[in-house]
Amino acid sequence: MENENRPVIVFFSKDGNTRSGAKRLNERLGGKIIELREQKNGNVLQALVLSKR
Repeated sequence: MENENRPVIVFFSKDGNTRSGAKRLNERLGGKIIELREQKNGNVLQALVLSKR
């Protein structure tokens, strides 16, 4: 029950800059940290088709 008021830090970092900032913030605040990641299952054709929508 003591973790109910702990923050959750959710972030996306393409080059790692946001990741390091999120980790520093989590060191100060505690709580849980969640990294969102890109799915790399597609291909170039799929990216072109989806970008035209």
